[in-house]
Amino acid sequence: MLAVARLLDPAQTGGQDNLTLRLLVQRVADTGDSAFTQALCARLDNPNGDPFRKHRNKRIAHLDLKHHPKLLGEALPDLTPDFIDKTLDEIGTVLNEVEGPFEGTTTAYDAVSSLSDGDTLVFAFQKAANWDKLVKAGKISLEELKDGFDA
Repeated sequence: MLAVARLLDPAQTGGQDNLTLRLLVQRVADTGDSAFTQALCARLDNPNGDPFRKHRNKRIAHLDLKHHPKLLGEALPDLTPDFIDKTLDEIGTVLNEVEGPFEGTTTAYDAVSSLSDGDTLVFAFQKAANWDKLVKAGKISLEELKDGFDA
């Protein structure tokens, strides 16, 4: 969430450039291709504002009493898995739309995946259960199991 929020930050803060997608789009605008720049901006503009930055600013990064959502009764926007996937797809599309003309390449961001926290936890439990079965069946000793973790 923090990484996405950083990528979606403004191009500048306090007169300093931020390494963000909006700065990338600004630099593309400097090439003079306004249609291309507008298309990139449209991908980054969310009609619901920027829920990632709202969560970061109001729930994660700051504990300012008068801005705390629970005390104000202010509901933060939902971050559903579908919304997160769509946002990540849009970020990958923006990066590829810039990378193609300028670098002559693209990156298959959707081919890169990792297990979610929940999937990782379930996988760890399944792995532990399988090791337990192997130990009980005498196929591996506890010492071998411990050695594997020390290696």
